[in-house]
Amino acid sequence: MGLGTEIGLRNIVEDLTPQLGGALDVAGQSIVTTANGNVVIAPNGSGVVTISSHVVIDSDSSKLYFGAGQNASIYHNGSEMHFNSREAGFGNFYWDGGNIIIPAQNIYLKTDDRYYYSGATDDYSIGWNGSDAVHTITAGQFRFVGGKVELEEALSLLEKSADPAEPVEGECIIWISDGTQKGDDGDVLIASKAGGVTKWTTLFDHSAGAGW
Repeated sequence: MGLGTEIGLRNIVEDLTPQLGGALDVAGQSIVTTANGNVVIAPNGSGVVTISSHVVIDSDSSKLYFGAGQNASIYHNGSEMHFNSREAGFGNFYWDGGNIIIPAQNIYLKTDDRYYYSGATDDYSIGWNGSDAVHTITAGQFRFVGGKVELEEALSLLEKSADPAEPVEGECIIWISDGTQKGDDGDVLIASKAGGVTKWTTLFDHSAGAGW
């Protein structure tokens, strides 16, 4: 009668092509590395990593990186949530599809001379230059649609050395002249177009006004 001999692995590191025969139960333990090694999960081909429960990053300022060069990150520093698209240099943050709804909080631009841009070619921007709120339009008109425009302080107009563009049908414009074209220096002028005819007049005659 012969004796059968079975030779098994003494250490799992000896198996160069290990495969699981069932679900891996970590039994309350952790998957760890030594010498600052990384944990790499690399599905083959078009395979994906599926996580069927929550993902918890339980260390403040530990980051979730995106991009081959770790170009962007998401992290919590203990008090605030950060979305950083400039980990590896300048980059933009794109929100593609759907609306962004802020139900009960504010949006802050925390640095002077940082602006919110709108339009396919950035034709409109709004921001703070350190002392003033700046609205800039490089094309088209600035329009308030619906409701009233209420000012708690004065409306300030700056002198123009050239007349503004002629108003379109049904439009009224107001400006202050420096005397180069229509009106005298300091006059506040108003113009409107109706029935295809544009007319203008002096709304305030500076030379006839009372002293401040």
